[in-house]
Amino acid sequence: QMLTVQDTTRPQFTFIPANVTVSCEAIPAPGMPEATDNCSADVDITYDGETRTDGACPGSYSLLRRWTATDLCGNTDVAEQMITVEDNTPPVLSAVPANATVSCDNVPVAGMPAAADNCDNDVSVVYKGETRTDGACPHAYNLLREWTATDNCGNVSTATQLLVVEDNIKPEFTFVPADVTVACEAVPALESPSATDNCTETVIVSFNGETRENGLCDDSYILRRQWTISDLCGNTNSAVQTITVRDDTKPVFTSFPPDLTVSCETLLPLQVPTAADN
Repeated sequence: QMLTVQDTTRPQFTFIPANVTVSCEAIPAPGMPEATDNCSADVDITYDGETRTDGACPGSYSLLRRWTATDLCGNTDVAEQMITVEDNTPPVLSAVPANATVSCDNVPVAGMPAAADNCDNDVSVVYKGETRTDGACPHAYNLLREWTATDNCGNVSTATQLLVVEDNIKPEFTFVPADVTVACEAVPALESPSATDNCTETVIVSFNGETRENGLCDDSYILRRQWTISDLCGNTNSAVQTITVRDDTKPVFTSFPPDLTVSCETLLPLQVPTAADN
């Protein structure tokens, strides 16, 4: 009897890594299928590599992995795994400038955050500008600054910084008329102070008038002149000039009856001298 034995049956895969959808940073390593054969316990399984099919963006694509199982008689079978790779995760912004309260003369320039992404090593960070919300006065307001980070699949993250800008600093006098002591005929004319402010060139100088404090006589007294300066946010400062007025000068005769030699019977009318004072 002649028995002709043939092996024409392909081996069969008993385990194949399942098709999966994963994020771009979580692609699994190639697994190893298992296979059996009807004639031999020795089945050779070969990993044939993967084929990439690009998607809409660099972090979105598919991988087709393939294995071949071969028995001792060259019968083969093929198994495939489809890995769908997606990038749906927005980048993460870091080192975002912190919210702050600042003086109107110390508003910082816009910084630039950093960004990291699970799939893109070169994330685009763009400064979108700032939005101003006015407050109670020209130098009290809020600035809302905004940045966006976009990865190469169009996922976007946004970060903001809120700057509260304040003007709480008083303007400063740069010139105030000096305190003086003068004679009563030399009281100086009213001068105007000058001033500066940390936030504006517009400083309002107001003269509040002068007060008089009487002394020992009509021409001896003290004048106090007062000014107030205001900036555009209502911060104020005051200054006083003290003028001490004195009368230390004697009056001067401007006319006086001359000396005379007369007879004893001559009656002379009384002549009254004249005088002037400073």
